[in-house]
Amino acid sequence: MSARSSFLASAVLAVLPLLAALIGLSRLLGSLGEGDAVTPIAGMCQLAYEHTIDKAGHLGITFLLSIIFAFSGRALYVLWRDWKRTANVRRAMVSLPGQASGVIDRLQSSSPRKARIDVVEADAAFGLTIGYLRPRIVLSSRLVELLDDSELEAVIRHEFVHASRLDPLRVLLSDFFRAGLPFVPALSYLLEEFRLRKEIEADAAVVASMR
Repeated sequence: MSARSSFLASAVLAVLPLLAALIGLSRLLGSLGEGDAVTPIAGMCQLAYEHTIDKAGHLGITFLLSIIFAFSGRALYVLWRDWKRTANVRRAMVSLPGQASGVIDRLQSSSPRKARIDVVEADAAFGLTIGYLRPRIVLSSRLVELLDDSELEAVIRHEFVHASRLDPLRVLLSDFFRAGLPFVPALSYLLEEFRLRKEIEADAAVVASMR
């Protein structure tokens, strides 16, 4: 299964419980509208109580909605947290002038989605892609020092694949799905498969492009 297939399957699996809950809610509200009430609010409360107690199906729907809304709040928090962290990282990583090598200058023109390649001061050797709709490729100064031109090109082309596929955005959405629906076992498996496959496919694309 490819990274794209894993991600799409997890997205469908995440949406199905929400659709079921929305259908159940529409049925419940439709049945509430059948009674005669003195006031809309009082009548709805009375009918909601009667239908919830009398019909186990509606009780199940109410329980399902409660769980989905609770985990939706958790998922939205994870979404906001990850978005905030990325924004903080983007602000903290300041490109060093004069640090770009000939390889970086040459590859910048072919960068997908016009992703900027920046070298930042850091003792650790790393290369990563950040940003959701406007990806940015970040290389540490230590990495640039350690690698020769061919190795550095391989790292940059690997990040090019992530930028072209908007992988940071897909990872953000996968975290959202996982946080919102932790009770769906297959979802965690598909998301782990997606994270693994996207790295394998990026490496395979680099090998193919540098032959």
